[in-house]
Amino acid sequence: MPGDGNKFTNMSCGCCCTRVLNFCKRDICGGEINFDILVQTAGEHTMRTEFLGSSVKIKKTFEAGEPLVFGITDLNENFFFTVELYDPQGNRVIIRKDGLDYDCFTFQTLLGAEYQAAAEISESI
Repeated sequence: MPGDGNKFTNMSCGCCCTRVLNFCKRDICGGEINFDILVQTAGEHTMRTEFLGSSVKIKKTFEAGEPLVFGITDLNENFFFTVELYDPQGNRVIIRKDGLDYDCFTFQTLLGAEYQAAAEISESI
């Protein structure tokens, strides 16, 4: 994956999810994923996932208090990703929602037109 410290490596993901929060479908074209929390510790954070047996790390530097948002334009479209988040010290980021702690997060990437069609179908249901 180009630039911004993003890396493909041939490491197996050592993830062990206890609870997964689904962020549904995301538009890959110019898209990003907002994890709906504010960064607690300034520095380089990592979003880690796997794609076809390779570990993928997307890194981004944040200031404390900024929303935790990662770009997803370098990820393949029409694929389900389960990701882990890490703070600058390498600790897993846990998101508390509705009284539950989530340590992994999932979403599906779609191209712009597919994403719009899926959104329209969801609205009509």
